[in-house]
Amino acid sequence: MPRTGLRGALLLVCLAVALAGCSSGATGQTATAKFRDAANKVCATYLSEAAALPRPAKSADLNAYLASLTGVLSQELGALKQIDPPPSVGKGYVQMTVDLSTVIADLNAAAAAGEGHTAKAGTLVSTANTAQADLERLAGELDLASCKAGF
Repeated sequence: MPRTGLRGALLLVCLAVALAGCSSGATGQTATAKFRDAANKVCATYLSEAAALPRPAKSADLNAYLASLTGVLSQELGALKQIDPPPSVGKGYVQMTVDLSTVIADLNAAAAAGEGHTAKAGTLVSTANTAQADLERLAGELDLASCKAGF
């Protein structure tokens, strides 16, 4: 086969492989690695901010603490939702963000319940803890160590 014909044949084979999606798999691994790096970076940033919040010294300070905490967690959620997960982890990642939304909603509701409603606030915090545990389980399954760390 002449040299030009060989080049043309190789080009057609490469094009056919690319169109068929028959790559070596490195692209999929790279996408997953990039996703994990991005999600871990987001979680590390916001969980560090959450950990730096001053803990309430007395029960009267709890509502202010919860407002600050949910503010940081809401920023984290917004940043996590900006990350496009690869299909292999998409379902678990979406559930992880749903769990974080639940944590935020329950902590906001607990803060809104106020001091006179400690039983209701306690139930909401318990529900938030359950969602947080599921979030941490999913983060572990997705190999997102920084997201598994909790706050």
